[in-house]
Amino acid sequence: LQGLQETMRAVAILMEYARIRRSLREEEPMEERRPGMTAQFTSGDSLSESEGKALLKAYDIPVARDILVHSAGEAVGAADAIGYPVVMKVDSPDIQHKTEAKAVKLGVSGPEEVRAAYDELLANARAYNAEARVSGVSIQEMVAGGTEIILGMKNDASFGPSVMVGLGGIFVEIFKDISLRLAPIDLKTAHEMIGELKGRKILDGARGRAKADVDALADAIVKFSGLAMDHAGVIGEMDINPMIVLEEGKGVRAVDALVMKK
Repeated sequence: LQGLQETMRAVAILMEYARIRRSLREEEPMEERRPGMTAQFTSGDSLSESEGKALLKAYDIPVARDILVHSAGEAVGAADAIGYPVVMKVDSPDIQHKTEAKAVKLGVSGPEEVRAAYDELLANARAYNAEARVSGVSIQEMVAGGTEIILGMKNDASFGPSVMVGLGGIFVEIFKDISLRLAPIDLKTAHEMIGELKGRKILDGARGRAKADVDALADAIVKFSGLAMDHAGVIGEMDINPMIVLEEGKGVRAVDALVMKK
């Protein structure tokens, strides 16, 4: 370390780490879990969105309803079943930033739009990365309202999985408003993390907004932590961005999922 300030910062982090480990030992043991499923990286370094969402579902983390299709006709049928408007996304483990690739379309509101969007999205994906593996096109419900939150995990070689919660969407880059803990995380700690956010008032219903379902968010953080612990030897990074926190009593919905190999 090259300076006093940097050294003291490192000591402070070490002390906080020791405090967290002590508090975990003092608490009652967390309920034993059985992995809901195991992440399978058949090839490449990431899962497709549909594979990532399947992993979340296995841990009872609510996700936005979606149907993976392989033709324009199937896309129309899926959109009819889910209800308009819908979101359409190319499902590929090799296209992680769908907006950049123009591989996602919001607010598709009718059968003809679905057919046109299906061909357009696949063409955009091929133009962005001709070698990308494409599993199909995901037809997804549009989750109206709510507050966008990001849940993230990074697996550190020394400390293991750490879990982050913060305001999602554009708020991530603008405010960098996050709270961080080492996994595993219990319900009490999950509520502490939410309470540390500078934007907590948004979840509490600031300026006439409906109060958000904070209890459902805390429950999702605990389950996300369990997923991270169960896959500490396999998953290096994981993001749910955004997770929509609906008004109180209506739960949360994971809208997008990125899972990277360790």
